[in-house]
Amino acid sequence: MKQKGQRRDESGGNYMDMETGGSFWVSGAKKDGEDRHWAGSGKVLVESAALSDYLKAIGANTLDKSRCEVTDAIRQTDIKKFSQLANTPR
Repeated sequence: MKQKGQRRDESGGNYMDMETGGSFWVSGAKKDGEDRHWAGSGKVLVESAALSDYLKAIGANTLDKSRCEVTDAIRQTDIKKFSQLANTPR
């Protein structure tokens, strides 16, 4: 779930996992390859289903594997569960 307004937690995440409460950063594709959060480290994960769109957005033919990694680990959102979590008072 997108963090509202300028609220960020200690990690600077702009999205929150509603099940675990953990936060993470989601960035738009940058042509200069600087998709990583300024305080982050490691490779940027690109969902395999979005790879061709990502490459088109950055104007590249291939993925820079020193900076990025393709992943299939991103799960499909369970809309019913998401709605229940979003509408449960905390």
